[in-house]
Amino acid sequence: MQWYDYAGLLAAGYTLADVTCIEFEATQNIAPAGQAGSTGEVALLLDVAPGAIIGDINYWRSYEKGWRTADGAGNWMYGSVVAAMPAVMGVTGKFFPDPNRNGALDAGEAYTATTPMPAGFTAALSGAGITGSLPMTIDAQGNFQSLNSDGSIYYLLQGNYTVTFTNASPAQLHFSDITPATRSYLVPPATYVWYNDIQQGSILRDNTSATYTFRVTATGLNTELIGVALKNAPRFIPVNPHVRGWIR
Repeated sequence: MQWYDYAGLLAAGYTLADVTCIEFEATQNIAPAGQAGSTGEVALLLDVAPGAIIGDINYWRSYEKGWRTADGAGNWMYGSVVAAMPAVMGVTGKFFPDPNRNGALDAGEAYTATTPMPAGFTAALSGAGITGSLPMTIDAQGNFQSLNSDGSIYYLLQGNYTVTFTNASPAQLHFSDITPATRSYLVPPATYVWYNDIQQGSILRDNTSATYTFRVTATGLNTELIGVALKNAPRFIPVNPHVRGWIR
């Protein structure tokens, strides 16, 4: 048996109809036997599109094989060709302080163990396939992720989604209203570059909540990244501090 990636398969003169086995590769380290995370399973959701054409985007081929005759003789028989795209893996996000109010996580600005993320913020994902909403735990460094109750990644279906952020201390901290043209992005294999992805129009005037909306499409094959910048509440100074008045 010879293994190929998709490009190598085509270069060798084969097509997907020649594939007899598919190998799945882990995208992160698997814990040794006996340690947490060494057992269990994760379901990869596939959104089947019967009318799709293999080759247009990165589709999996779904088929069945079996003997044509009861005695085991004959050729392999293939099922019908079905095209499907892998679901987006989930949501990964980060809160970060934005003291210079430029909407970017600059050097030395990240929350750490010694300067942890302030308490009182929540993040919840709602949308296609989710009953109610999916709470996302925010750690001391401001990181959050869409996970199932057992800690596995919650895979997204195609459709519309909203992440709702709430702020229990709006008098102390505000959601940043500066959104740079650059979105948060990943430099493979594991370096995240964070910008504020929350649009000003999605922030309530009292800064008690903000939302981020996105849509998972057929070509959206990457994890959705959401950066959330926080800034200190502004301090207002009277135009003329010498003028005083009262109302009876």
